[in-house]
Amino acid sequence: MVGDMHIFDERPSDWKDLQNKVAYVLSSCGYKTETPKKIQTPRETIEVDVYAENWDMNIVCECKHWESNIPQSVVLSFRTAVNDIGANKGIIIAKNGFQKGSYQSVVNTNIELRSWNAFLLEYTNKYLVVHIKKLNAIKMKLFRVCTDKSEYLKHYSALSAKEKKRADIYKNELLKVVKVLIGLCSVLNQEDEYGITFCTHEVDSWIMVAEDDLKTHFSCYYSFLQYLYDVICNIVPKIEALYDVPILPKSFYYEWNTCQ
Repeated sequence: MVGDMHIFDERPSDWKDLQNKVAYVLSSCGYKTETPKKIQTPRETIEVDVYAENWDMNIVCECKHWESNIPQSVVLSFRTAVNDIGANKGIIIAKNGFQKGSYQSVVNTNIELRSWNAFLLEYTNKYLVVHIKKLNAIKMKLFRVCTDKSEYLKHYSALSAKEKKRADIYKNELLKVVKVLIGLCSVLNQEDEYGITFCTHEVDSWIMVAEDDLKTHFSCYYSFLQYLYDVICNIVPKIEALYDVPILPKSFYYEWNTCQ
């Protein structure tokens, strides 16, 4: 149903899975992440579950896969660690929630308390924007490959009959994904001085169209994006090998593999 989709379709199975999923989300949003990371402070060495940074922000995350709500004492200890590290922001991500006193401990501080669902909601839009922009950047190049535009037709024409049959199979499979990208990336047209303004319902609508076209069900944004990236990263190198010409930068493949 439109509007019901999330980044993941399943909750983290344990503390390690929670930690890895938090790192994946932040990495997808443009942060360089390490999990875990030891940081030397003036007083001691502190190990944090997830450390994330970009050009102007560094974030320290603590992941609590507890059945019970997180008590105030844990929050106070984390607040001290964040201050010692000198991070711009600290986030505790809990499987469930926090005790009442915990929220009082972070008033007027740089500490955020997030349940797992609240954390995902906070980063969903950014997650989608970053990935759709990345796919939009290669969309027309893939379209030109699939439709034998001049810069690729000469390579196709030089193939043997057997190689052309293989290339045709690859191009047809890739074109299915390219058609999905054309619709999906149209949401990027909605941009004003505040940035991209689409809502997730619009992305969900395009995913429903993609399910019909690709004859595949997607239970979450991750599975949808994984499908698109996997097809691209599997097929394009095969076409590159046949044509003996680079189509996508190597960084595209590296960034997806690193982000997973």
